[in-house]
Amino acid sequence: MGRTNVVIDDRLIAKVIALTGAKSKKEAINISLKRVVDQSTLIKALRKIKGTLKWEGNLERWRKLEKL
Repeated sequence: MGRTNVVIDDRLIAKVIALTGAKSKKEAINISLKRVVDQSTLIKALRKIKGTLKWEGNLERWRKLEKL
């Protein structure tokens, strides 16, 4: 693991800590970096399968159930 000194927006770090429950700035940064990587990986996977899945559901039925 490397060591890097950066200037980070304190308000943004405070929001990340509040949202994630991170115990330190380091943990907040690591959580944020992991989420960016996970999200990017998921988006790439979804783009790869886009248009390849066959829809077999009943959208009208689902919409009616949502209203209940």
